[in-house]
Amino acid sequence: RSIETVMDSTSRPSYSDLTSDRRKQLCNGVGSDWQPAWQRKALTKLAGWFFSEASWCHHDFGSVVGHTEAHRLEYDRKFLAAMLRDADRLSGLKRMMARQLAWIFYGSVRAFGSKSFYHADSYRTLGDLI
Repeated sequence: RSIETVMDSTSRPSYSDLTSDRRKQLCNGVGSDWQPAWQRKALTKLAGWFFSEASWCHHDFGSVVGHTEAHRLEYDRKFLAAMLRDADRLSGLKRMMARQLAWIFYGSVRAFGSKSFYHADSYRTLGDLI
């Protein structure tokens, strides 16, 4: 059963509810907060060559809103699915490279993303995010 079926949309804030300033603050590029800014910038540029639908900003938002480990898995899987859809829109070598990069990013968020994920009994509220 998908997390979507058990999410209470009235208690979970939406990315679209954020102000543009808060979105900019939240979306620091591809990578973890502990990585140097130059690394995140390079990874973000690399990802931009391959991915258009896949949004690390939305993925980061899911981590900040948080909830349970099942939610984290669902957010990570949605991120992977979006990256693979983007890869499938490409052709040849670029497609192959994008698919490999998607799996590397997915493996990274699964291995290291727990530190950045807000684990709690409920989602963070919009007020908490602002």
